[in-house]
Amino acid sequence: MASQTGHFDVVIIGAGPCGVTAANLLGSQGIDTLVVDKAADVLPIPRAIGMCNEGARILQGIGLYQRALQDMRLIDKVRFLATGGQEIFHADTGAQVNGFAEQHMFYQPHLERQLRDGLQRHPSVQLETACECLQIDQLDSGVRLWLKDAQGRRRQVTCQYLLAADGARSTVRKVLGLDFKGKTYAQDWLILDVGKDPCPNHELVFLCDPRRPGVTMSAPFGKRRWEFLIKDGESHQQMLSDASVRQLLEPWGDAKAMQVERRAVYTFHARVAERFRDGRVFLLGDAAHITPPFAGQGMMAGLRDAHNLSWKLAAVLRGRLGEQILDSYDRERRPQARQVIDFARFVGVTILPQRRWSASLRDGVFRGLKWLGLHSENKGLRLKKPCNHINGSRWAHLWRGRALHLGIEIPQQPLFDEQGRVVSLDAHLAGQFHLIGADCDPLRFLADSTLQRWRQLDGRSLTIASRPKVGALSDSRGDYRWLAGRRPVVLVRPDRMMVLRCSPRQLDRQLNRYLDSIGCQPELDSHYLSPAY
Repeated sequence: MASQTGHFDVVIIGAGPCGVTAANLLGSQGIDTLVVDKAADVLPIPRAIGMCNEGARILQGIGLYQRALQDMRLIDKVRFLATGGQEIFHADTGAQVNGFAEQHMFYQPHLERQLRDGLQRHPSVQLETACECLQIDQLDSGVRLWLKDAQGRRRQVTCQYLLAADGARSTVRKVLGLDFKGKTYAQDWLILDVGKDPCPNHELVFLCDPRRPGVTMSAPFGKRRWEFLIKDGESHQQMLSDASVRQLLEPWGDAKAMQVERRAVYTFHARVAERFRDGRVFLLGDAAHITPPFAGQGMMAGLRDAHNLSWKLAAVLRGRLGEQILDSYDRERRPQARQVIDFARFVGVTILPQRRWSASLRDGVFRGLKWLGLHSENKGLRLKKPCNHINGSRWAHLWRGRALHLGIEIPQQPLFDEQGRVVSLDAHLAGQFHLIGADCDPLRFLADSTLQRWRQLDGRSLTIASRPKVGALSDSRGDYRWLAGRRPVVLVRPDRMMVLRCSPRQLDRQLNRYLDSIGCQPELDSHYLSPAY
């Protein structure tokens, strides 16, 4: 049950997608959590609009994907158009990755409502809206907060850990005095959302015209969004006017028939906080990093934050791991946030040139790729977004992730049970540590003392067999052939990251070394720890 005493294990400031996803993850572990948000309700503004396959996988992990999918629109193709509407190249995004479409379009107010409704499944989670955080004090044993509700009543609450998911203007980050360094783009963008899509399809289109760069995409519920660059010398008032909106939408149809529901001017930033952890306080989402929208990874980065941190907090609060595991949140997420920003900048450079010579140079490069056979009218260029990994730098990821299959998410490919039915790998992993063996049972190679540590961690095991076998899942399609060979055992964290791969003979020693590194000590009690104040 949610706390009635004013003390919580975790308090989350900010009930946007990032904060509420973290609350769902913590609630699934029974962690006593309070979520507070200054707004009285979900904002009726569709700010974020895109989610990749990784976001879908996270939603599946908290049991909300199938419901959310009903209100989403899948994107099959990303097109890049030059002046006059001529296609420079396109990328095919219709294939599934880890069992999910590569690109989903959603309506943020609906998604946020579904995430909040999901909290009702967890008695340990409490959501308070129209509630403002006035003061934060870090103590030796936790964090003390002063809250004010809609009636102006003030009260004090305490928690062991505070999660700041309170957006780009984060009050918590400012209170902590953390720098938010980076770049603010010199030119703003006009955002237009219409209620009646004049050309409904399953495409995302980048308008790479140097006269007016932009992007447009079909959205759920028959809606469409446009984003247009505001050029030097153009005022916000001018661009927001009816005349300007009609002119911009004229190539697509009658603006009046489209029913323009929203027009706004956005300033794009690329910033990262100097650190994501300060004592018992953690920054997540836009409070920790903001990225230009060109790669559609802004909200996704926040969901990755929540997924990375929540299982670690739960393990520490339950006494299964030592606090040193929490240091890995900053170490793993901050370099990845920078890589996402760099990728968004690259996409921006592709569509932003406003000089004809630079746009012509860009178009020539892509024509050259066509001559090399990398894309054609029938074959899209493969665009890979930054891989979700925990390896730190790009160079570390090149050899650890690409060569060793370490520090990346384990792929989710179709597996088959003993009756030949297709089963989901993630359903078997269920947010726990797992040892997975290819045609072997990893637990057979562990000493009794190591088994005791593994069980203290509530670790599980799974065998993936190359052919149907009793007590194992079978990989009859051969999707997990990469796991076979001299190193057929892999250790998977609760967030599905592969962190250890070895031979059965090496497993006992290497597993103990890893358990030492994350603070799984034999003397730690495995019961739920919640110190009183």
